[in-house]
Amino acid sequence: MDLKGKVVWITGGASGIGLATARAVLGKGSKVLITDKNVVLGEKVAAELGPDVLFKPADQTKPDEMIAAVEAAYEKWGRIDGLVNSAGLGSAVNALPITLELTSPTQFRYVVDMEEAKKGIVPLEPFMVDINIDLVGSFNAARIAAYYMVKNEPDEHGERGSMVMLSSMAADKYALGNAAGYAAAKAGVLGLSREIAYGCGSAGIRCNAILPGSIDTPLISIDQYPEEFRPVAEVIFADALYKQCFPGTKNGKPENIASMAVELLQNWFATGGEYRVDGGYRS
Repeated sequence: MDLKGKVVWITGGASGIGLATARAVLGKGSKVLITDKNVVLGEKVAAELGPDVLFKPADQTKPDEMIAAVEAAYEKWGRIDGLVNSAGLGSAVNALPITLELTSPTQFRYVVDMEEAKKGIVPLEPFMVDINIDLVGSFNAARIAAYYMVKNEPDEHGERGSMVMLSSMAADKYALGNAAGYAAAKAGVLGLSREIAYGCGSAGIRCNAILPGSIDTPLISIDQYPEEFRPVAEVIFADALYKQCFPGTKNGKPENIASMAVELLQNWFATGGEYRVDGGYRS
């Protein structure tokens, strides 16, 4: 798909990977719809990026808000061609209460807190938060985008639209040991992406998934943690770097994921794929 003049919807586009992707597709001549829960940041970003960007506040889990946002973009530009679904989060949860055990200055593991485990069943809510935002929210975005994409006239390859789903390196191997909801949701995103690719292919709609590794975004910023937890966070992040093939000294950047998203939006012969951009973490 030639992105020039096309309209790309980016969920979670006010920061991190979503924002980097917005900048990248704008550079290809696209119009961009950004949806995000952060109204202040979303409006600021839209003002900075210029007139080819429309920001609409929307919660990934609230269909009415998402539909209204896309309807506004469709009324403004008359089409929806691409979706990059980057909105998401992760909660600390497992089937038993766990605690961190530092095994060295650079390595760690999680172990069950046996005393806490005897006190009661762990709450279900944190798990469901991850499932609803990362997985159900992804399908919510996909079904809305597909409705508008199918209205497009097919191009010379028969293509009407392209979707890119953000999964995670946690989808196909254990993440940290305390991310059951996040890992389950991101694994679900892989299955979702494959089914959309296969089921919607006859309509000229492609779908692919990206599995990012450890990326420098606000979600992994040391500054977001309480002062007393920062030394532990530093160990966790150092462990992730140690497991990368390259580079072993720094995280990836949002632009590393954005460039892959742009390629998948453009490449008409790529669909149903899973693309790891993780510094070789899963090698």
